[in-house]
Amino acid sequence: VKHIILDEGDRLLELGLMEQLDDILAACTYAEKPIQKVLLSATIPSGVESLARSFMSEDPIKIQIGTPNAAASLIKQKL
Repeated sequence: VKHIILDEGDRLLELGLMEQLDDILAACTYAEKPIQKVLLSATIPSGVESLARSFMSEDPIKIQIGTPNAAASLIKQKL
């Protein structure tokens, strides 16, 4: 395994699946380089982000588009 991609990773961590993720990561090995881990999510609360950092690489790259914790200004929401 060279890459692990977790889509909706915030939900996985919020649902308390860290133990299962630890088992999956422990079972994945690649001798030549560390495994590349990617966590994708539209929103990541700060508590979940710190939990995610616990299993990511030593120096993860965070790509953020837009303003944190805010809806896009171009989207009109009605109830």
